[in-house]
Amino acid sequence: MRTVRTRFAPSPTGELHIGNARTALFAFLYARKSLGKFILRLEDTDAERSRPEYSDAILCDMEWMGLGYDEGPYKQSERMGIYKEYLQKLIEKDLVYECFCTPQELEERRKIALKSGKPPVYDGRCANLSSEEKKRLKSEGRRFTYRFRFSNFDIIEFEDVVRKKVVFNPAIMGDPILVRADGIPAYNFACTIDDMLMGVTDVIRGEDLLDQTPRQIALLKTFGADIPNYAHLPLLLGKGKKPLSKRDGATSVAEFRNQGFLSIALLNYLYRLGFSPDTDKEVLSIEEMIDLFQLEKVSSAPAVFDVQKLRFINREAIRGSDISQLTVLFRQFMGSRDGIVNSEFVKVFKEEIFTLSELSDASGFLLDENYHPDLIVEKLKSHKLFCGSEMAIEILKLFLSSCEKGKFEEEPIRKYIEIKNVKPIVVFMIPRIVLTGREKGPSLSDIVSLLGYDRIRQRIESVLKIL
Repeated sequence: MRTVRTRFAPSPTGELHIGNARTALFAFLYARKSLGKFILRLEDTDAERSRPEYSDAILCDMEWMGLGYDEGPYKQSERMGIYKEYLQKLIEKDLVYECFCTPQELEERRKIALKSGKPPVYDGRCANLSSEEKKRLKSEGRRFTYRFRFSNFDIIEFEDVVRKKVVFNPAIMGDPILVRADGIPAYNFACTIDDMLMGVTDVIRGEDLLDQTPRQIALLKTFGADIPNYAHLPLLLGKGKKPLSKRDGATSVAEFRNQGFLSIALLNYLYRLGFSPDTDKEVLSIEEMIDLFQLEKVSSAPAVFDVQKLRFINREAIRGSDISQLTVLFRQFMGSRDGIVNSEFVKVFKEEIFTLSELSDASGFLLDENYHPDLIVEKLKSHKLFCGSEMAIEILKLFLSSCEKGKFEEEPIRKYIEIKNVKPIVVFMIPRIVLTGREKGPSLSDIVSLLGYDRIRQRIESVLKIL
């Protein structure tokens, strides 16, 4: 039985898209579940768009997500000699031909084909040029590409793990370019050679590449190589069930990381896009994901990316995380204000936030520089439940006395509510707004614990002076 070898092969032409991250996750999980190998390959042959900083960013994202690879990162830009060698083999077998058609000519023919209701594929007019014709075209300065004689192949069919039986007819698909006029290998060629030489047994990727698969199978057959198993994952959709794009908000791993999503939360959400693990547990460890993963049960239906569901999972992940781990993360997101972060801070705010980026705003009331008594009084008096200055002063003085021991004693407040026959929400609202400037947030007990008695006294007294 052969060892499973999967690969993740992104192009470093931008930030790692969330859809590609799901592909990486599924390929990683399948390799680990099968006790196989997971390979990382950077398909950076597009010199104009590929950037070293994007390659570095992909490696950073993979590390952040915890998707460790066993081999790589391989770079196609460093393997050009290999592709030339295999092109020569195809030339010797007359399985490729020189195509002198210009981009303008190809575009014109494409328009004519579409107008007449025909598929806009290459018509093969350079497939059988004589030596004299090719010599003449070269003497005119015509550049040429190498096309694969794909249309000569019989029907190609394969069993896709996700999409089941798939059938393609090469005769109506045209001959694809394998090497461009500048000598750079096209995607189909470099990808196929690499998969073959790296011994990839299972190709897990997006369904947008499904129609490239028969061309790659034909190339593999040409070289007498084993045909891998294929699994084409459904696309991720955004609002209106259209392909996920920037107009839907964040679409890259880096953007979600910067917004304060935990890697384990993002992985758990991606895990459930197209796959339903047999568990009621909201947040799984990577080990649990591996154990429950079944590639053959991935749905072929497109999955809709819902950031609100991701936020919910992220909140659960934050609440379930270790205090020491969260302390480090909280300090990173608090930046220059990280000095206020301690274990008590983490215990309180891990229950209050959905993402780490909300942390600074949620804890802003702890900073004295943000406290303005005049604005507090203005907000208090304009509140619909404000009961008048006299009662507000009574409540604040009673609240202050109930905190003298450094902890909030609720019993005196409860007795006051009973004697005055007022709604609890009215009474508890006043010290909350006075101490934090907000109607919602941590409990009064937590607020007292975080601020401490001295700062509570200072804030209440500053408000009493102008109330």
